[in-house]
Amino acid sequence: MKASWIPVGLCAFGVGFAVAWAVKPTADGGPGGDGTEVVPERNRQSLSSRAPSRPQKDYEPLFERMRENRYDSEGLEKDLDELSLSEIPEFLAALSAKAGLGGLSWEDEDLLEKTLKRWYQQNPEGAIAWVMALESEEDRRELLIDFVNLEAEEDLDGALALLDGFNQQVEGRMSIPSSLIQKGADRDVETMLRVCAAGLGESDGSSGSGLKYATDFDFEAALNGLVELEENAGEGRSLSSLPSNLLSEWAKRDPQAAFDWVQLGKELSFNSGLDEFIDGYAEIASDEEIGSFVAELFDPSMDERKRYDQAWDALSEVADEDAVRQFLTDVAPHGGESVHIEGLLKRSMSTSGGGYDTTRAILLNMMDSQSRYELFTAGGEKNPFHRSFVRDDLVPVLQRLGHTPAEISEMLPAKDGE
Repeated sequence: MKASWIPVGLCAFGVGFAVAWAVKPTADGGPGGDGTEVVPERNRQSLSSRAPSRPQKDYEPLFERMRENRYDSEGLEKDLDELSLSEIPEFLAALSAKAGLGGLSWEDEDLLEKTLKRWYQQNPEGAIAWVMALESEEDRRELLIDFVNLEAEEDLDGALALLDGFNQQVEGRMSIPSSLIQKGADRDVETMLRVCAAGLGESDGSSGSGLKYATDFDFEAALNGLVELEENAGEGRSLSSLPSNLLSEWAKRDPQAAFDWVQLGKELSFNSGLDEFIDGYAEIASDEEIGSFVAELFDPSMDERKRYDQAWDALSEVADEDAVRQFLTDVAPHGGESVHIEGLLKRSMSTSGGGYDTTRAILLNMMDSQSRYELFTAGGEKNPFHRSFVRDDLVPVLQRLGHTPAEISEMLPAKDGE
């Protein structure tokens, strides 16, 4: 059901309310539009020692059935059908009153959200007014986004108008769900950017979700638009949510264009690094092609640390022996591969886990036993391989490569106190 009322003046509902929820019948229908006046007394997360107003009806049996049916959509719909429109505010008041030190249990919070969605479908104005009167800004934002999602199922433009109105009335940054961003992307880049822009606010990190894109989706326009949004947002502000796979998906469809964009050096969470490009390119290229591609980027005139860091990150993204061997063949066609193996391994010492560990083991396996021993024992205490956080990963690798316990103790000496 479409919301016929866009909340331009919603702040009027939130002025001067107390901390808990109570429901009082009215003769004229009240601001809830269904015969009740909503008077807030408790929000769903706050702790209150005050006794809530006693509901006129015992809802505990219904609570229990709804908890049992929370994974049964048909059963839950039947439970919600037992509530008349005028009973929903009282039901929510009774449910909110169950909040303890940690707020509502996740089961009860789920029931509250589902009940509010039902109320919104029947009476958007009443449901919005109830939420806007909550004391917790975080609760308001989370529940209002649920309404926006509901609206988007039938009317994306109406949902965006609703979201714009909420953003004018609610403090803090809206966390935009990926489902809404997907709906925007399904229409066009401009709509996707508008959805993402609604999540601009004081930065506490960004979340990213992989989306699906139409065959004619304009990745360049999307990436440039998101970069511009963040650049113009102001210091300390960022997008709460954005697609995490724009660059990787573009690399699958047009790797040259995607790589050219990476070379521009623009910054965007989840979408601007060489590793994100490789993540997508690896799905259409052979391991040897990836190795050659990384070799083409390996510029001897570049700072040594930077060029090995870049190659290490890219090769670790695919973590494949054929890719590593092709890289070494291309950068050292006339021999001298050991210099590059050592260069990569030294850069690897600040990373661990997943593809990093696999690629490190591949490189170590390419060295002979004496070269490994000399690499690990050179430089004494300053040797980067002696860092404690990588030692545990390296010991089993060296064991598999045939080094004795005595050799490993010399190659990876424990520090005092470890």
